[in-house]
Amino acid sequence: MSDYYVLLSDAGAKLEAAAHAAGESVELSEFGVCDGGVDFTPDPALTAFANEVYRGPISALDVSADDPTEIVAQCIIPADSGGYTLRGVAIYASDGTLYAVGNYAAQDKPAPDSGFAVSLEILVMLALSATTDVMLVVTDTAYLTEKQADTLYLRQDKNLGEIADRGDTAQQAARDNLELGTAAVANVGTNTGNVMAVGAFGLGRGSSHKDDAYNNIGEIYRVNNTSASSPTTGVAGVVSLPCDGGPSTGYIAVSYAGAIWSGHSDSPENGVTWYRVYTTVYKPTAEDVGALPITGGNVTGTLTAPVLAARNATTSKRLSLDVQGSAVNDVSMSVFSDGTHQKLDYADTQGWLVSLWRNIADGSVSLQVNGTMNADVINEAGQRVYSPNNPQPIDLSSYVQGIRKGARVSLGSTQDITTDDGYIDDFHFASQPDDSHIWQVGYSPLQYLVNGTWLTLYFGAFELSAREIKPVPEGITRLQDFNVHRHTLVDANGYEWYAASEKIQGKYFVGYFDNGVIVVSDTDASMLFPRGMSVAGVDSLPKGFKPDGENWVFDGTRVVPRIYTTAETVARNRREFNRRVTKARHAAWPLECAVSTGEATHAQQATLLDIQRYVVNLQAVDLAEGPAAWPTPPATLSLQEDA
Repeated sequence: MSDYYVLLSDAGAKLEAAAHAAGESVELSEFGVCDGGVDFTPDPALTAFANEVYRGPISALDVSADDPTEIVAQCIIPADSGGYTLRGVAIYASDGTLYAVGNYAAQDKPAPDSGFAVSLEILVMLALSATTDVMLVVTDTAYLTEKQADTLYLRQDKNLGEIADRGDTAQQAARDNLELGTAAVANVGTNTGNVMAVGAFGLGRGSSHKDDAYNNIGEIYRVNNTSASSPTTGVAGVVSLPCDGGPSTGYIAVSYAGAIWSGHSDSPENGVTWYRVYTTVYKPTAEDVGALPITGGNVTGTLTAPVLAARNATTSKRLSLDVQGSAVNDVSMSVFSDGTHQKLDYADTQGWLVSLWRNIADGSVSLQVNGTMNADVINEAGQRVYSPNNPQPIDLSSYVQGIRKGARVSLGSTQDITTDDGYIDDFHFASQPDDSHIWQVGYSPLQYLVNGTWLTLYFGAFELSAREIKPVPEGITRLQDFNVHRHTLVDANGYEWYAASEKIQGKYFVGYFDNGVIVVSDTDASMLFPRGMSVAGVDSLPKGFKPDGENWVFDGTRVVPRIYTTAETVARNRREFNRRVTKARHAAWPLECAVSTGEATHAQQATLLDIQRYVVNLQAVDLAEGPAAWPTPPATLSLQEDA
């Protein structure tokens, strides 16, 4: 590489690539020079030119006569710019992008008042490839004064006026020297003797860009993805061929990749309708033309034939598929993979029937059947498979096969909970009529499955409520007063619970104590463990029923709401009265302390007075009335139980 060179910047390369893709040109407008005090090294990553001492317009931009792949930018530093050392040069695009940078042999540019003020011309040669180094060429030709130049050269600003001033002879000599023919003095037009202008008759305008592919004159032009009615998302050259004055126009478009379209239009508002032309590169598919090549291919639609047969060309052996008229369902075979197995499925309209699997990893093969497979003998890896007709020698029926929590027994809000080991105690909130909540207690038995029967885990005391265990009759609907006997329950009639739970009749099963209050219910009798209870099977339950241990009873025939005695009502209301008074006392105590110490605010005094009035109203409630007419508590008093 030479010591002095020009590089296309990264930003310039991107600008050139974008312009090339859009079929446009990069506009270069300015150049600049720098003096950093030290030699400058070009860097394609630069986006700005540091220590720039002069910037001006590019005087000319031409294709090199020696190399058509290079352009030459003429850059002139005028005489009135100087007082620095030229070390680098830059070329700028019209949008200000730093397009190219180059270094320069240190060259003093005298100041205008130094007595040696001169213009300096720099010719910057740029390769059109972003990866090719470009040599920087600077001429040392001295510039003439304006007077000297006027005697030797034509001035651009006079537009050849000097030749015109010298008369017809000079003008003809100039035309002869330029080897211009008679067209040089002919008018441009479409009549006889005229010079045809570029674009006359709609031809010859090259690759000018159009924002709309629609046209109604004969013309050659270019469109891209931004053009209306463009046939492609890239760039394409278009030839428009007017057909009549309708105007109807036909089109041929060719992309830079060789794709071809034909098109037609009849009005500007309808745009151009395009059709892709098939070529040896862009061939029609069988689907496009509705055909299957004779050499073979894939049929993507339904193929129907009375018999499908494949015949070996050598042995003439045939494999055929035939659907008999007695067939009930359509049948299909499919091959697919789930990533782990390669599968061959045989199915009908009701689902898959048989699937043959090949394990992709180890190559093993297995057969899957959607249902029961019947065979005289079934072997796996050469060994007889266990089955009901060939059971395995180990009996596992006595092992635990499942664990669950049985139906919850609710003891209401009025009883202490005391359970034996093996139960799961629990507490939960129950809603009150005044939207308050109180704790309700209960427990659930822990059950385990052995040999198809759910058993309850129990560690309590053993007792027998009947002299002997009797067979449970069919159709029984009531079981009375169960007690524990050897890890099971036996009722007053001698019926063992696990046997009875399989025979008791009913849609719902309720467990209740001697007073008839229902504490547990479920649709599965085996979910219950009615220790100390009786069980009844019923076919319906009243609306709003909950086995809450308080509000529902079994009257010997059906489930009905519980009617409390006066004593029970008074006891229930007394507990609620005590609960409300206790809540009020706890809320009033800190307020009373504030009043006693003289530190109570007016708001605290008012709150205390509201609570005291509430307690007075509580004392006036008739506890024998059910339900009791409880007064509304103050807004500051919460009757909710703490969770």
